[in-house]
Amino acid sequence: MKLDVPGDGLRLVMASEVPDLLQKIDRDLTGEWPEFMLHDTVANRFWARLYSQFAGFQFALLDDSSGRLAAAGNCIPFSLPEDGQGLPDTGWDATLANGFECLDCGRAPDALSALAITVGAEFRGRGLSGIMLQTMKKLGRDEGLEVLAAPVRPNMKHLYPLIPMEQYMLWKRSDGFPFDPWLRVHIRSGGELDRVCSASMTITGSIGEWSDWTDLDFPESGRYIVKDALVPVTADTASNRCTYIEPNIWVVHQLRQG
Repeated sequence: MKLDVPGDGLRLVMASEVPDLLQKIDRDLTGEWPEFMLHDTVANRFWARLYSQFAGFQFALLDDSSGRLAAAGNCIPFSLPEDGQGLPDTGWDATLANGFECLDCGRAPDALSALAITVGAEFRGRGLSGIMLQTMKKLGRDEGLEVLAAPVRPNMKHLYPLIPMEQYMLWKRSDGFPFDPWLRVHIRSGGELDRVCSASMTITGSIGEWSDWTDLDFPESGRYIVKDALVPVTADTASNRCTYIEPNIWVVHQLRQG
């Protein structure tokens, strides 16, 4: 696949061509995500299978000079709802599970879901996130899929955890583009805001586990603001559980022309 990559020495590599791409991503880019985000039950069930059973949809940009990955992209084909209810409220978790259901049941997918675009800290500010998004769209078009549907995790929402996502998604700058930088990338790439998926990811664990993941104590039941979480985390000391239900925003990119 030919890409216009800014800067010398960056080239696209696919999991279908690099058998140890998952290990390289774990080495170079996993630290870009907050620890608690690595404990989603649905992700833990399916993530490794992406690289063997959907290898043609997992890719990265490799920096030849250092041998390190500059960015990684993950997506999966899935089937759009047939009940007319629109994209699922369980967003990210739902489309990842749906993609494997399609594969296991022999059902033909008609859409592509963006799962993650990760850019290493030292490579930010070079437009790589937009390039990764365009790569996903090309993969979808090449497969004859109708849309790219992205359950977007806005990258500044964690600074405003008490603002409802439905309100945050409407914030705009003076130029009319969304306030959130990641939403701006999508809109400038031709995407359209659809709606909030209020339970896109659900992450649960014991109070001790959440303390380990966040370096925060949860001494009594209640809602806690946690660094990098988009909404508060709920602790229940009686059941020894913390629950984080993350909302995302569905952004839809049409892939078929005309």
